[in-house]
Amino acid sequence: MGRWQPGHPFTLEQHFQELDAGHDFYAPQSFVTTDGRRLLFGWMDMWESERPTQADGWAGSHAAARTVAGCARARQNDASP
Repeated sequence: MGRWQPGHPFTLEQHFQELDAGHDFYAPQSFVTTDGRRLLFGWMDMWESERPTQADGWAGSHAAARTVAGCARARQNDASP
């Protein structure tokens, strides 16, 4: 985790750690809401297993939004109201 602003270098604040217990949460993107929460979205799939949806041309799904709280170890909660 860290901070970046256009025109400035990235500042590392915490070393890498996995956000998800597994490798099936891909390309996470986050943003800060007007009330200050950081929401995280990603793509989920079981990449290496055969899925019934493959025959229909589907591959994965957008994951439900998560609220992320920064600390020594990131916490994630369902972002549902």
